[in-house]
Amino acid sequence: LFREAEAQPKRRAMDGSERPNTYMIIVGVAPGGTVAVWMRGWRTKEIFFGKAEKVDIDFAQAFRVPIADKAERTEYVNETIMDEEIPPEKLAAIRKNGIPFDQWANYRMRYNWVPTFAVSNPPQKISISFYTGEGESFQYPLEPYFTGQAQPMPESFRFSYTVSGQVRGYYYEVDLDEAEVVSAFARLSAKKLPMQLEITPAKPIEQTQIRLHNGEEAISLKNFTVK
Repeated sequence: LFREAEAQPKRRAMDGSERPNTYMIIVGVAPGGTVAVWMRGWRTKEIFFGKAEKVDIDFAQAFRVPIADKAERTEYVNETIMDEEIPPEKLAAIRKNGIPFDQWANYRMRYNWVPTFAVSNPPQKISISFYTGEGESFQYPLEPYFTGQAQPMPESFRFSYTVSGQVRGYYYEVDLDEAEVVSAFARLSAKKLPMQLEITPAKPIEQTQIRLHNGEEAISLKNFTVK
């Protein structure tokens, strides 16, 4: 993967000189012992996924905090959660329904889907971020590299588009709603039919439309944001 990334065209600085390709190793952990590792360079690629073994360990040793009193431990944990700035609605859902230990397993499910554009002049490139933490830019129309295999659910899209009849192009950043996407993919994938996530970019951008369909049924997404 490092050799593959290094073979990519070098970026250019303002003075025209080449800038070295940069890389990053990212480690993600989730409740229940889930561990994922990604390499981020010209794309973000998962290079490890596994589950840690459960062990019994003293609170003070685990958190490197010498707290023995149970009430103080609870206060420390609550303060830590607040520092993470978790959205109130997500925190409320966890307190009501418990920790979603199966969340990453759901993220890693792959579906037979492709993004499409319901316009006569679709973008030449689309960048997709997936709920698995991976992400990459793809040429459009999509090559077999994408269409020839199932893909995880999309989290967001980035693309440039010129509205028909206009000279100026616009850059779209579309962020999907997690609950809505998970529900739509689960529902329409039940029939085992190929799915299309159809994007209709517009100007004003607030009029952009997105729907998921499988040739027999369609679900219009309502809760995405676009800027």
